[in-house]
Order: sequence, then C-alpha cells, then structure tokens
Amino acid sequence: MDHLAKCGRTSALRIGAALFTVVVLCTLIAYGFFSRHFASGAPLISLTNLEALIPLFFFFASLALLWNYVARRSRFSGALLVLALLGDLISYGHFLEWRAYTFSIAERLSDPPSVKYIKEREPDLNSFRIISHSAQPYGYNYETYLPLPPKKG
Repeated sequence: MDHLAKCGRTSALRIGAALFTVVVLCTLIAYGFFSRHFASGAPLISLTNLEALIPLFFFFASLALLWNYVARRSRFSGALLVLALLGDLISYGHFLEWRAYTFSIAERLSDPPSVKYIKEREPDLNSFRIISHSAQPYGYNYETYLPLPPKKG
C-alpha cells in the first residue's frame, strides 16, 4: 500500500512539475520577447537581468526542494521548502509594481518656499534657527516637519 501511495505521489508530482514548467516557460517567452506589446508598456527585459533571474531561481529552488521533500519526507526538507516558498513570496511582494511608482529623492528633500526665501535673504545661514511644530510629531510623514541642517557651500 505504501509503495502505491509513493508511486501516486511521484506521478502527481511529475505532472504538476511539468505543468508548472510549461507555465513558467510560456511566461518567460512572453516577457522576454513580447513585453513591448503589453498594456503596461514595459520595455523588453533581458533574460540575464535580475528581474528575470530571481523568479527563475525561486522556481528551480522550489521545484528541487519539493522533489527533495517528496523523496525524504523529513522535517528538515519540509522546513527548507517552506523557507524557499516564503522567500519567493517576500520577493514577489517586495518587487510588485516597482515600475509603477515614481520616486524622486531630490524633490522629497527640496526646501519648502519659506526656507528658500530665508536662504535668499540671509547671508549667514548659521545666524537663525527654524522651529517646526506638528500635532503628530511622529505621525505620517513626520520627517517633512523636521528642519534640515543648512547646506554647506
């Protein structure tokens, strides 16, 4: 009975791995060669770019660790499989829509109009201090209320 169950698991794993490999290959071909036709307007990605290599790494790692878990059925191989899947989910969540948002650090750190006015009028930037006050000193975007030190030069 155990031999039949093991054969059933192995054949199910082979079919699942083959289907999953077909899905990954189709996705890889679509993004590698036809991504300029997508609605997002993303440029063609190189298959040597980390944007393609990281998901491929997690695909192969998950597949190898799944085969290892089915063959050994130990706690250690199960823990490795869970860690690989957790790493895959973390990388997916971290890099999801990373091209959709623009972020400019120069714009975020630029001086507000009042500070620009003072810097234009005051020859010695060390002769005054700016005091800021916020109703929520550590709330959302509290760093915009903190005075930055004057730029040297």
